[in-house]
Amino acid sequence: MVKYARWTADRQNARIIHQDRRGSRGYMQPREQKPDKPKYKLPLYIMLAGWLSVIIYALVSLEPLGEGNFIDHFLSPDHVGLRFRALILFAPLVSTIIGYMVYERERLMRDLEASNRLLEEHLQKKDEFITRLGHDIKTPLTPLINLLPLVRKRTDDGSVRSLLDVTIQNANTLKELVLKTLKMARVSRKYTPADMEVCQLIDIVDRSLSRHEYAISQKNMEITSDIPGETLVKCNGSDIEDLFGNLISNAIRFSHDGGYIIISSSINDKIATVSVRDFGLGLTEEQEDRVFEPFYKADESRHELNSSGLGLSICKKIAENHGGTIWAESPGQWLGTTISFTIPKGSLPRQWRK
Repeated sequence: MVKYARWTADRQNARIIHQDRRGSRGYMQPREQKPDKPKYKLPLYIMLAGWLSVIIYALVSLEPLGEGNFIDHFLSPDHVGLRFRALILFAPLVSTIIGYMVYERERLMRDLEASNRLLEEHLQKKDEFITRLGHDIKTPLTPLINLLPLVRKRTDDGSVRSLLDVTIQNANTLKELVLKTLKMARVSRKYTPADMEVCQLIDIVDRSLSRHEYAISQKNMEITSDIPGETLVKCNGSDIEDLFGNLISNAIRFSHDGGYIIISSSINDKIATVSVRDFGLGLTEEQEDRVFEPFYKADESRHELNSSGLGLSICKKIAENHGGTIWAESPGQWLGTTISFTIPKGSLPRQWRK
């Protein structure tokens, strides 16, 4: 039983709990895995031995050259055999060097592949940890967010209400941060073909705008869209809708009351480029390069509690998952911002075409 537990622990590289016939339990830790030894040494030694044997043969069979230096004899048409022996002498050296470089490259490639596998495992464990932690935080947070407004309604004390308002605001901020963190972990995984579908771009934009109708009306803003109704894109509809939602939310947040937002698109053979432009706060050149970094906030002076700093990072990851890019442009502060991204163009199946 112990030998089997040891074999299982080493093979699975995990801690094993085993129990014997008397019911007593024990733990078996995996032994440290020894790194693989390089496999290029034996062929290298064989080539070196062959090289040395050829050198000895060439030196032993070398005839006296007589008067004159080695170069004169080497270039003379009467000493073809000398040039042949020199070729025999240096060919193994060149082949040995090339062989060593080839085997060294193979060794480095094996090390690189092992490092990549280890990195992927760590990234997967990180995403699993974030997902589990997010759900563990969200579970007790949900009743807190639902109950605090009821408690506020039942009290007439103004100071208590003020404290509850701060608590409710911070609870909602924490909820938003948890949801954005879970979203960031989810979009870090690559899409499968089953995740992609052909969608009408205008439908995605309309759904995103409908989620922000209240905020738009509160700031009395006007939004125009010139996206053609027949524009099709191949995408994960839910994630692209979230991408639009983040861009529209930022445009509303950093625009003044009564401002404008323009949504536009341009199409070529395979790529659709979509832009969301506002005329609000704007960005500096440094901020244009950094706004897509996680937890970066373009306007730190406002210290917005309801902003996690992850929205544009999620947008960047979604765009990259679709094989596209995303970038920000601004003529300067208080002159507005345009954020554009690319997405593959889609097409209907042949049987659906007219």
